Amino acid sequence: MLPAGFPYIKRRLITAAVLVPLDAFTMCLAPSGAFGKYQLCTTPFMRYSNARVSEFMIAQEDEDVKSEISENETLEEICLNTAKNTTLSIQEDFMPNHYVTFTDVVREYHSGPVPVRAADGISFSLEKGKFSIIVGPSGAGKTTVLNILGGMDAASSGTITVDERDITRLSKRELCSYRRDDVGFVFQFYNLIPNLTALENVELASQIRKDAADPRSVLNDVGLSHRLDNFPAQLSGGEQQRVAIARAIAKNPKLLLCDEPTGALDYETGKGILELLQDTCRDKGVTVVVITHNQAVVPIADRVIKIKSGKAESITDNENPMSVSRIEW
Repeated sequence: MLPAGFPYIKRRLITAAVLVPLDAFTMCLAPSGAFGKYQLCTTPFMRYSNARVSEFMIAQEDEDVKSEISENETLEEICLNTAKNTTLSIQEDFMPNHYVTFTDVVREYHSGPVPVRAADGISFSLEKGKFSIIVGPSGAGKTTVLNILGGMDAASSGTITVDERDITRLSKRELCSYRRDDVGFVFQFYNLIPNLTALENVELASQIRKDAADPRSVLNDVGLSHRLDNFPAQLSGGEQQRVAIARAIAKNPKLLLCDEPTGALDYETGKGILELLQDTCRDKGVTVVVITHNQAVVPIADRVIKIKSGKAESITDNENPMSVSRIEW
């Protein structure tokens, strides 16, 4: 039963679900995954104090409570006014609380007489601590999307939120801090400094972070404890890519962004790199984003975003991601 005078508005929502009046906190039923599962949590009341009733679908379970609710009342006012065991429930077709969200992002380049849109109003979201793959043909806009997410390029329009922060509004200094503290990059062609050893390449990255991991320990984790003093030219392609991954994860990033990490590698070495990335996501809780044109690897991801002509053509969630050892291409 809906409160009298309240419009039944169906909305896709970003935040919480079940609100119960309590003293200083609100109980909320929040999404725990991409498949409609939920978990009970408590959230400080003031987080929702500015939200308006018109943003929610309200269902009143207690038939005895007949309070009139204005469309412009805040959730705090509703709970204080009812003062009963009234449960406010939100329609289940809401959007989960995503860690990364792209909303109508456009990146337009003006290098000639005709503007080129590498990203053309793309929208998608990524979950925290998950392994995501962005797949598409060459020229689809994959690298542009990754560079914008990593703060190395700027969107022409649209919004990108990372951990509830709109990075499109950051200043140059704030973007620098974001790249340093939150993001680790793994490039297709490694980008190692040739006159530094494997250990020194990783140390260089770890020195810019206050809580960086120990470089020797990280190189040991990627199986290169015996290659610490070798220069990049003395390493194989797979070993160089492992150094690049070690350099990225030594910063303890929240986001690990990988641009075609297996593109320059043979089959077996490429599988080893993907397994390392998958293990990094699972064991360390890092949000890993890999872009690739290889359709064969998409079963290993928690979420797959297919990009075509600068737009998200489809978004698919794998409830049971495949182990890297089982894929072939």
